[in-house]
Amino acid sequence: MDKNERQAIYNAASNMRRSILAFGKSICRDMNKVSRRFVGEMLFGMMTAQDVKLTKIGAALGEECPLKSTVERLYRNLNALDSQESMTRNYMGKVMKKCRADTLLLVDGGDISKPYGSNFEGLSQIHDGSSGRIEKGLPTVGVIALTDDKLPLPVYENIFSYEKDFVSVNDETFKALDFVGKYFSKDNIRVFDRGYDSSIINNKLLESGVKFIVRMTEKRNVIHNGRTQNILDVAKKFKGKYMLDFENQKGQKLECKVWITPIILDGAELNLVICNGFGQKPMMLLTNVFGNDNAICTSIVKCYLLRWKIEEFYRFKKQTFNFEDIRVMSLRSMNNLNLILNLLIGFLSMKSTDKADKPIIIALINRVKRIFHAKNVLYAVCAGILSVFAISNLSLSLKPPSLANLLQLSMF
Repeated sequence: MDKNERQAIYNAASNMRRSILAFGKSICRDMNKVSRRFVGEMLFGMMTAQDVKLTKIGAALGEECPLKSTVERLYRNLNALDSQESMTRNYMGKVMKKCRADTLLLVDGGDISKPYGSNFEGLSQIHDGSSGRIEKGLPTVGVIALTDDKLPLPVYENIFSYEKDFVSVNDETFKALDFVGKYFSKDNIRVFDRGYDSSIINNKLLESGVKFIVRMTEKRNVIHNGRTQNILDVAKKFKGKYMLDFENQKGQKLECKVWITPIILDGAELNLVICNGFGQKPMMLLTNVFGNDNAICTSIVKCYLLRWKIEEFYRFKKQTFNFEDIRVMSLRSMNNLNLILNLLIGFLSMKSTDKADKPIIIALINRVKRIFHAKNVLYAVCAGILSVFAISNLSLSLKPPSLANLLQLSMF
């Protein structure tokens, strides 16, 4: 590696470090100096270590004091952090600049599986989405917005427990919807999977007047053409008129036929979109999105298919930042740590979509030698940042290493 290449790598690393710290400073501008410094350290440490364990983050900070002292300080500050509202408000101000009237809001539950954990607060039996088994862990409810480049912007996420201060999953979903309603227009479509096929959820959405798309299960009875019928029986009557080609998560190309028909459910006039070819049975989507052209049904299906992006978001957190290996014990600390991680992911998505930062992002991606090219570009961005940080030996110190030191090879 010649001097010019080393210089380019060092410049990219320095630029990324400055950007992370500036982002943290703007998010924490209403907080005291100690909290501002702590959040900046956590953002930089997470990005450098690409891990949520405080030992890894503390080691990445490269402080001269013993690592144990650094970790204890980080844990105290994490547990004491109480400025979530102002941080979220400042962060959402940045998010809204990246969103438009047609930005999709994807809502889904997640999980933190802890099959061998015993001392974590509020551990309960959950469904592990990765293994499909019932394990010990903690459930979450989250919402992300999609950028124009289909990158995730975390908007809301709460880690809760079935064992402590729990009302219902619907109540947790309402908290998410109420938060989203403070910032987004009613015209921003909320997209849900079939786990949210519930009269309680439907009535909440209808009362709030927001646009939504919910995948339906077979258990529903609806009124169609004046008769009460099972929703699947209604769907089977329509073979579809409009063609829609897409690629599923496994890379398989599917040809679907789509149609739309009006129905009445829970006393409300809604549309049922039927998609044949997605599986053995028709995919049924309930929506209050209307249009003069029946071809709108293909747009509704495309919106729903983007719902996979929130599952990719959860997977990205677990694979890139080892999120399920979280080691802090209290729910408060877990939610604070998760908030900072979501802020970092939001920063990466915003950085990746900024035109001014495109050359840096492309350079970071090109540094990564990949066998498989993930559709989520954030994997490559994080790998590129890890590479340039390692070569540049950057720390949080205000005095970066000299270029002359970087050019020297070391056996240790």
